[in-house]
Amino acid sequence: MTQPVVWEPNRAKSVTLREGCVDIWRVDLRPDQRMIGQCGAVLTADEQERAGRFHFERDRRRYIVCRGALRHLLARYLPNQSAKSLRFTYSKWNKPFLVNDEIPFNVSHSDEWGLIAFGHEALLGVDIEKIKPMRDMAAIVKDVFSDEEQAAWERYGENRRPDAFFAGWTRKEAVVKAVGQGLSIPLKSFVVDLTPDVERPSTSLDGEWYTRSFRPLHGFAGAVVSARPIEQLAFHDFVL
Repeated sequence: MTQPVVWEPNRAKSVTLREGCVDIWRVDLRPDQRMIGQCGAVLTADEQERAGRFHFERDRRRYIVCRGALRHLLARYLPNQSAKSLRFTYSKWNKPFLVNDEIPFNVSHSDEWGLIAFGHEALLGVDIEKIKPMRDMAAIVKDVFSDEEQAAWERYGENRRPDAFFAGWTRKEAVVKAVGQGLSIPLKSFVVDLTPDVERPSTSLDGEWYTRSFRPLHGFAGAVVSARPIEQLAFHDFVL
């Protein structure tokens, strides 16, 4: 089984994107109170109001940390702007972009971990999922996987099916997020490789889409998709 990638803590105040490289930042959504405060301090009034609407403290904390981390990181790539001054706009499918669209990014979270990906002048999608048994996994496979993917999944033994399922799920989600048109692209309409440990899985979606898979940490699956070739992935741990 492929080992989880090695993450390097990165406190750099300024970061430069390299062509052909996708930067992926891992965010621990259970930080200490100091970091929660620093993330919350850069949220806008609208974002703070949204955080306050979460019923459970856990969900409120996850939102504050993930959104605050996104703002802090974007400010590192855009040193002429402060984290709090950044403004977002949304497509009709609710995909966020910077108002001036200076840098492509995408965000995903599962359980207590988040991923934030940044690319170089290309549409981008990232997904992370915790690998776990699911009683309705076979029904979900039938609902959202293509016939070819269903046949591939059924060839795995019971103990390997969760790995194959989440390998396929993260890749499909990352594709849909990269395209940015929501579920107007049915998940059944394209095929991805379900092999759990392949680093460069294929996808049948029209157009040129480049997928890289990785293990963010033990028990999780991750995938990133770009409209440009991905020559390298750089893995960073978000710290302040």
